[in-house]
Amino acid sequence: MGNNWPQLHLLLAGPFVLRDDVDGFRILIPDLMDTHFNPGFTATHNAAEVDNGAWNITFNTGEKKRSIRPVKTSGKSFDIFWEPRLKCSSPFATLKLPTPDLVHGLSPANAVISSDTEGLPSPMGDTFATRAALIYDSVDLSSICINPTLKWDSPQQNPDLEVLGSAGAAVLTLDMQPLVAPTSEDHAMMAYRNMARMVGVNRFMRQGSAMHSAGQAMDKGKYNDCGAAMILISPPPEEKTTSR
Repeated sequence: MGNNWPQLHLLLAGPFVLRDDVDGFRILIPDLMDTHFNPGFTATHNAAEVDNGAWNITFNTGEKKRSIRPVKTSGKSFDIFWEPRLKCSSPFATLKLPTPDLVHGLSPANAVISSDTEGLPSPMGDTFATRAALIYDSVDLSSICINPTLKWDSPQQNPDLEVLGSAGAAVLTLDMQPLVAPTSEDHAMMAYRNMARMVGVNRFMRQGSAMHSAGQAMDKGKYNDCGAAMILISPPPEEKTTSR
């Protein structure tokens, strides 16, 4: 039955930290409310803001598949910490959800990332993802539930999603836009610094030389507000678990 369900693409648009934890996947939202709107979800037919606190997203994916960790990634690179557990300060909000089948990096930005935290690579220049799509292969869209309940801008209590075109996927966006646009590279560096502090490391980002070349500037569209590289925290590659 579940094989006939569509994919769910959860599009992350903004400066977020991803955590590939043993007991599920988490999205950590940094406290940037002085320069951003509150983060919120946009579904096909409704939307809702996320307040400060902890939230759970659940849905039915049919028969559970065997999961090899760390989570599978594709597309543009993420800034990855290969750590089983890092001490975290309090984020603005934490979203816990099922581990995706794939994390796909989008909206590349050239950057050099350095650190004075022991055990982390420094410096490291690369093209990093500033957005991501969390892809779930088979989802019962009617089963999606977010707790505690959000105030959606329609009578429905949960995201109102539909499959788009012939792609066989529904899209749910988690977005955090700046109050003032377009934002600067300095803003991207500040956002990244706050993300790193939130997960207990001293980590810094500066734009690469190609950032200022023709055709290589950071994309500052509606869903890519500041070009801060996304951080993905994963267990060591040799750690493998089986989900049931």
